[in-house]
Amino acid sequence: MSQTPLPNVTVSPRAHSEIKLALAEEAATSALRVTSAGAQLGLELAPPEEGDVVLRVGDLVVAMSKGVARRADGLAIDFVDGPTGTGFKLETAGERVAVTGARPAELRRALVGRDAVMLIDVRPAREREITGIPQARSLEAEGESSLLGAPRSTPFVFLGHHSREGRDVARRFVERGFTNVKYVVGGIDAWATVDATVRRYARAPG
Repeated sequence: MSQTPLPNVTVSPRAHSEIKLALAEEAATSALRVTSAGAQLGLELAPPEEGDVVLRVGDLVVAMSKGVARRADGLAIDFVDGPTGTGFKLETAGERVAVTGARPAELRRALVGRDAVMLIDVRPAREREITGIPQARSLEAEGESSLLGAPRSTPFVFLGHHSREGRDVARRFVERGFTNVKYVVGGIDAWATVDATVRRYARAPG
């Protein structure tokens, strides 16, 4: 069985100081453990668990599950001041990737002008049934793995309900080496403000 590669993790000097202060109050067996709650990474002070990936970052012992380790390469841990106080900030390499957004009006002009744009709707089927853009292809139907096999210069534009969904998919493609990737700023909700054939709708909870 192949071993999980050790992720590259960095800790800022300020975060290091705060972690050392916290560890001084914990049991000697405690380490800095990177956890996951859905897409969100977090931190706790706890002994490494069985099967954890364990690495050293300077004089700190950092542990995480194998699943978290596969996402944590390039993880930067900082301690920052925010609007509600101070706290740890975790940022993965993917979150630092810059992704370009495109306004609905300019994309609509591009589609009308038959410019080479591949618009991909990342919304689930239940939302596509409410409203959509005829020229858009469905990510579910096309398959993300199939699209990842396209030439790296393919002009993909990803459309969600709002910005976040399209931006998240666009970021994954940029991370895989695609060089002409955008997301629709405001998603289909913003598109509806420039195209009367598209309905605005509220997403159902869950």
